[in-house]
Amino acid sequence: MTLHPVLLFVPLDDRPVSSELVMELAEAAGVEVRAPDRALLGDRYRPGDVQGIWAWLESEVRHGDDATLIASAEMLCLGGLVASRKSEAGFDEIAPLLERLVEAAGRLPAYVSAVIPRAPVVPTDEDAPYWAAYGDALRRVSASRVPAEKGATGLEAMEAALQAADLPEHIRDAVRRHRGRNLRINARLLQAASKGIVRYVLIGQDDTSPGSLSQIEREALQARVDETAAPNVLLTSGADELNARLLARWLNELTKRRPSVKTLYTFPWRSDGIPLYEAQPLDRTVTEHLASCGCVAAGDDPDIVLWVHNFEDRQREARDQNDAPALSGLEPILGAVRAAVREEHIVALADVRFANGGDRELVTRLLDEPRLAGIVAYAGWNTCSNALGSVISQAIVAFHLRANTLPGNDRRYRHALFRRLLDDWGYQSVVRPQLDRWLSERGGHPTDLGELEAEAEQIALARLRDDALGPLQRSFRYHPISLHRATFPWHRLFEVRLALDVTAAGRGRPGITVVDYDPRWPAIYEENRAAIVRALGPLVRGIEHIGSTAVPGLAAKPVIDIMVGVTADDLDRIIEPLLGIGYEYSPDWEISMPLRRYFRRIAADNEDTHHVHVVPYGEEFWTRHLRFRDYLRSHPEAARAYGDLKKRLAGEHRGSIDYTFAKAEFIRSVEASAGVVHRR
Repeated sequence: MTLHPVLLFVPLDDRPVSSELVMELAEAAGVEVRAPDRALLGDRYRPGDVQGIWAWLESEVRHGDDATLIASAEMLCLGGLVASRKSEAGFDEIAPLLERLVEAAGRLPAYVSAVIPRAPVVPTDEDAPYWAAYGDALRRVSASRVPAEKGATGLEAMEAALQAADLPEHIRDAVRRHRGRNLRINARLLQAASKGIVRYVLIGQDDTSPGSLSQIEREALQARVDETAAPNVLLTSGADELNARLLARWLNELTKRRPSVKTLYTFPWRSDGIPLYEAQPLDRTVTEHLASCGCVAAGDDPDIVLWVHNFEDRQREARDQNDAPALSGLEPILGAVRAAVREEHIVALADVRFANGGDRELVTRLLDEPRLAGIVAYAGWNTCSNALGSVISQAIVAFHLRANTLPGNDRRYRHALFRRLLDDWGYQSVVRPQLDRWLSERGGHPTDLGELEAEAEQIALARLRDDALGPLQRSFRYHPISLHRATFPWHRLFEVRLALDVTAAGRGRPGITVVDYDPRWPAIYEENRAAIVRALGPLVRGIEHIGSTAVPGLAAKPVIDIMVGVTADDLDRIIEPLLGIGYEYSPDWEISMPLRRYFRRIAADNEDTHHVHVVPYGEEFWTRHLRFRDYLRSHPEAARAYGDLKKRLAGEHRGSIDYTFAKAEFIRSVEASAGVVHRR
């Protein structure tokens, strides 16, 4: 496995959910991400600079790095999602760019996303012009499910529908040119995947409904997939989140790990409901999303518990949730979630009870508990598929952080989690309705802010700080969060770009220092042991000197590691007492180690002198560290090898994350010799 994987990323467009979410999750996983400059990506009205993006990509590929490509075919061929909807270019004009993409996939591992154009229920200025005038006629004929001849291609099935429609011939020509072009693009990608040229192809249905033109096209493409039996192609619902799903799949393949997932529904008797803007039952979509990310179904001991907070009767828009029935009967599923957290499963919440925003009642309730009740992944934006794909991707990154399979960063991951909460719940469900009313009172329109945009940004920022950041900060009280700006990248209320910081806990200096064993270390431990026992009193079930300074003769960083055992219920009760005797609490690593409370004592020169790890007494962390320590104490040759390794790695790594990750293979081998069995 590459220690520092490199990702070349071409997003669907420049919106935060399409571009920044993927980059933030990749960076949290320890991946070096390279992407074209945002200015090249275009915007709502201006297509991306396709030639400029290709020049960037070719330059990166020529570098010869061991890189992987995750790319949107819409951006590389047409300039982005909106451009693909509106462009009148024919397939012959696009084909050279498509072949360029296939050729690039032959030079480096490539994961490619593509979209089946949407069949909008309510057309906008982002759609092909024919939808505005003839959308009703197109929807009527597609809903009638005009049969095509058995074995018909996608183009033939579409033609059968068009011939049955009461449409002028120039409109039929426009539909053929637009949708036929995209069908041929997707068919070529399927062919390249079936031949093994493209590592994986994920094709999603953009906004649609049962029986739509896009459903006809999906069925025709699925028939091609079935003919080839290609395992590296999947047709699915969704669009904006496809690249996040490809990121998750790549990480699983890179590490050769397939996390197991158990799915829980708030309303299991309605898991087959069809969400807004989609064409199939929710539970089928969940299955597709998990498969696309490279996950497997689990029984009673999963790596990930996916909580799908679904709708009971029908899905409403988030702006209409005041008219929805109040939540009731949540205790059974909340009990299951709390049990999963205690057992150290990754718990992810797909908040899809409403479309285009989170459930205010549910999230407010969860934020009343510390750390969002232990949930470490959240999404509730746009369609069901958008939220599902992004929350599963978050959960997979959290899984790899916890499994230590990648040199990731919990703190960077927190940014992604907090951004989703502030955006999907805080902005979309709490603040955006207020802005809608404010705009309406001033004669403005939510799809074109015009001269009111700057004032709307200031109001959005103030309301987010007052109404959303406060509850979030109370739930994550030891993670100081700063929200600096709220802007509208597409000059409308539908999406927001948030600039936020999560303050790093504690202080410290870069660099790793490993020194020869100091015989004073046991006495220093005893002195601090006594102070900790006095501060915590009967909460302490056990206390031990662990780590390299606890092994006579072993070279080590000059930091005394102390492990304190308490009951799981007392983990948070020890925080304030330890702060009171001069330790700094660092919650940054509680994605990786959720049942550890970690403290540092910092000297005047910003050097760490002591680390305290408070964990459940007698559980896995406790026994694993004792067995590791005791094995090294009784096997001097292993201790010498470990000391030599640490001295070498200290000279190669300036950061503690890379240094710790580089030791992982040796530590695992010693643990195996010591009889340590990891739960997962």
